[in-house]
Amino acid sequence: MANGDPNLVHAEPTKEFFISMLTVDVTLTRAIIDLVDNSVDGANKTRGEGQRLDGLEINIHLSPEKFSVCDNCGGFDVDTARNYAFLFGRPKGAVATKGEVGRFGVGMKRTIFKLGNEFLVESTTENSAFLIKENVSEWLEKPEWEFHFSKIVVEKPQPTETIGTRVEVWDLDSSISQDLSRDFFINTLRAGIEHAHSEALRKGLSISINGTYAKSHDLMLLQSNLITSAFHEEVYYPQGDSGEQVRIKIYAGITKERNLEFGGWYIYCNGRLVLAADHTQVTGWGRTFRNEEEDDDTTPKYHTDFAFFRGYVFFESNDSRLLPLTTTKTGVDTDASIYKMTLQKMQIVLLPIRAFLRDYGVETGLINDGAEDCPLHTAVEEANNTTLGVISSNRPFNVQAAKPNAPTTVSIQYSRPKSDVDKVKATIGAGSAREAGLKTFEFYLKNECEE
Repeated sequence: MANGDPNLVHAEPTKEFFISMLTVDVTLTRAIIDLVDNSVDGANKTRGEGQRLDGLEINIHLSPEKFSVCDNCGGFDVDTARNYAFLFGRPKGAVATKGEVGRFGVGMKRTIFKLGNEFLVESTTENSAFLIKENVSEWLEKPEWEFHFSKIVVEKPQPTETIGTRVEVWDLDSSISQDLSRDFFINTLRAGIEHAHSEALRKGLSISINGTYAKSHDLMLLQSNLITSAFHEEVYYPQGDSGEQVRIKIYAGITKERNLEFGGWYIYCNGRLVLAADHTQVTGWGRTFRNEEEDDDTTPKYHTDFAFFRGYVFFESNDSRLLPLTTTKTGVDTDASIYKMTLQKMQIVLLPIRAFLRDYGVETGLINDGAEDCPLHTAVEEANNTTLGVISSNRPFNVQAAKPNAPTTVSIQYSRPKSDVDKVKATIGAGSAREAGLKTFEFYLKNECEE
């Protein structure tokens, strides 16, 4: 009976259980990208909202013996390390860093525990520096939930070239060690970073894995004097007019690339891609909604006609707690009121695109049947890929082209035994199988169809 209280029931967590629950549901790739998130947050904080990130770098090194990530993205100070960064969860009352993607306060610790048994975290700012080095197995044996600084410097100017953060993990779990040595895993991780942080890469941030840099990919939609991509922007106040705002931007349209895998909705939270090429009910496919006429409508399930569709949704807020993020940042919180409201807008924005793609599919069939007039295909072919930044005023998707007309002629093609075709040719005096087909059709039309 602790403290002599016979009514006391212990409910403290064990470190082993906490670490197990923290790491079991996150993949290695996502765990490493969590660490990159922290560096990207540091880069945006260092340069300021919306600014270019040229000259800032995040360098990841993977080997069977050790994992490390180093950046020059501003670092975090001793007070942040002591009172926030190493806590398991965001403390109540903690002030959010403007524009960050970190929300729950578990990313760095989860990644370290996922990777291995020994680690160090070293960070330097303009006026402080610290180093924490720990053996996890030994830490688990201690009752205290504490780490200790191995080095600490406060209120002392630091060399500019040392500013940044370094995280290293060694004595790796055996399965982790194997993954970090595989080219397939390294390439998968690089592709994941290119997707997750495409916006930071477009702003000039450099991210490398074992010396090979992640590539930046522009987000494009077709635009021309005939085709107008959709754009919708609004500001939402989850906590009322006096609270922090969330800015929502929806871009939607088509591309020339018919790719069933890459079509769908892409959702970003503070520049971090959290859902890519989604084809499920999470982004409205196969779900009923209320349209602008207050009538019920149903978005079809995703299918081949939608392979040309691309939709991009951006949630931006100074307070990441207001964003519809999940803890692993690999999806959206579908129960969040801001997401429910946005989903309704997404389905409305999609309506004219659905109609266009339906007509486009009809026109494709007519072309296959010999139609020469194809205004929708002509409009698409003459349109240009345009970056999202050029699309800036609220407007629906629109194509100023006539719907396809049914062709006046169709092709008829069939096969018969050559000996039979030769008999028909000889009987009617046809010089080719094509001529025989035309003459027999005209004979049948004149004698059997005309009154």
